Amino acid sequence: MKWRNIFINMLALILFLSFITPSVAQKLVYRVEYKDDSIGYLIAERKNVGSKTIYQLESRTNINMLFSFNHYAYYRSEYENDMLVDARTESFLNDKGNTTTSTTYENGTYLIKKDKTTSKQSAPIYESIAALYFNRPRNSRIFSERHGSFFAISKVNERQFELIKPDNRRNIYYFDGDQCDKATLNLPLATVYLVRISN
Repeated sequence: MKWRNIFINMLALILFLSFITPSVAQKLVYRVEYKDDSIGYLIAERKNVGSKTIYQLESRTNINMLFSFNHYAYYRSEYENDMLVDARTESFLNDKGNTTTSTTYENGTYLIKKDKTTSKQSAPIYESIAALYFNRPRNSRIFSERHGSFFAISKVNERQFELIKPDNRRNIYYFDGDQCDKATLNLPLATVYLVRISN
């Protein structure tokens, strides 16, 4: 009986603390649209853990054109003192492994592994795609965790930024304060739209 009471009291304390402790995680949810139809979702999350900030993206889309395409992507990027120190991405098309990329900061250099290729990057990374949903761009280029390289990004107006990919496809991001409110993404298969539905 004594241990049962202790357990109940501890459980009550944990529940109480969970309500009064401010959450350090922030989540943004977007609907993915194609030709006015909802075809999936994207969830962006930012979490502070000590001196580190962790960004995560998870998206799933299903496009029906001549063929049906089911795409899933996951990003995880870890920043310390506002600099990227670790990133992982996975991408699956029709439930099959498509692309896996990792970026690790060691001894002043980034080691980037994309599928079976390895490269190095010496310039510090302060902005990346996963962090973009929570941070208005400040620089003229942004790191793509999935591609393992920098993309050009420029300010169109106070709310709008244009990202240019190496193949010259362009994405447009619209901001409300520092958060991305919506986006136009020009993908290889189609142009889709992100619309924020909760924060």
